[in-house]
Amino acid sequence: MDLIWKTRMEILMKKKRIIETKEIIDKSIWDWYFERGMQVPNWRMNKDPQWWVEYLNEIDGKNDIIDDTL
Repeated sequence: MDLIWKTRMEILMKKKRIIETKEIIDKSIWDWYFERGMQVPNWRMNKDPQWWVEYLNEIDGKNDIIDDTL
């Protein structure tokens, strides 16, 4: 029983560290852009997966244009 508890606590602590790390990264990026008077890029702050799909499709469309001109 003690081993199970210890394993579960280790998993929870790892998840906690991952969450804390993500928060630190988000805050650091936000601060960097804010200090320079710039808007934080949409790709960093918008966690909506549909936005990401649309963005990738947009890039793919631009690549098609670039490839046609070569």
